[in-house]
Amino acid sequence: MVWIDALVGTGKEVVIYSAVFDHFFLSRDGGLDSLCLREASRAPLQTYPPPERIEIPGEALVLKYGEIRNLNLAFYSLQDEAGADAD
Repeated sequence: MVWIDALVGTGKEVVIYSAVFDHFFLSRDGGLDSLCLREASRAPLQTYPPPERIEIPGEALVLKYGEIRNLNLAFYSLQDEAGADAD
């Protein structure tokens, strides 16, 4: 699993989005166009520490790559528990 924290500039506001990376879209010239994220939340960065995170409803959030100022990626390995019952 890849967890993303993306710093995004939207006009005068700067927001950090945190979510599970799902997939990406390429532009016609082969460059990165946008990122598709799941289980997303956001927090404005006008004050530090930022206020409580706001959950974003919906199946997916798509961020335009051109609006992303900074990305932090965290890679996690998900493993099944030994002896867990499969339903």
